[in-house]
Amino acid sequence: GHAIVSGFRDLSFWCYGCDEYLLPQNPKLAPFYAAMHTAKFGTPPPFVGGVAVQGGVAQSAHEAEEAAPAAEAQPTEDTSGWFAVQPISDCAHTQSDVLSCEACSVDLEAPCGHCGHVGENMLCLACHQVHCGRHVKQHMLAHNAETGHAIVSGFRDLSFWCYGCDEYLLPQNPKLAPFYAAMHTAK
Repeated sequence: GHAIVSGFRDLSFWCYGCDEYLLPQNPKLAPFYAAMHTAKFGTPPPFVGGVAVQGGVAQSAHEAEEAAPAAEAQPTEDTSGWFAVQPISDCAHTQSDVLSCEACSVDLEAPCGHCGHVGENMLCLACHQVHCGRHVKQHMLAHNAETGHAIVSGFRDLSFWCYGCDEYLLPQNPKLAPFYAAMHTAK
């Protein structure tokens, strides 16, 4: 069958043959990434991992600078007060607080084990219990306080959070990628 698929929601590329995510700066994937980015955001991505994407053709940053017409200075939006989340690739808790994904069935409609809320819930990767997040009734936060289980994944945005490190984690982490793939497929 076909081994490589792309996700329109997160603009990711997954290879079923290799069982891992692929980087969008791959020369064969960059045009698809550019097209998906343009369809989602209305503009092409300026760069994909240091490679400029112009009209679906990947160029080096130097080639892009030489080919770009000189632009007049235009006022830009003040972004000094903005905050960008930068997930970390790994932490010590992924080694101790993540059970195998094989023992887990992912049900994105599973209710919170405490209050029954469905929606903005999270999966504890240490025991596979489902509880609601901070923006509902904070039952996953209480679960973390009671058990010390640090790594959770959000059903709504498929993010990974470590309570122990107070950081988001990249889904490409080898311990987390199977959970991300299962949730992405379920979604």
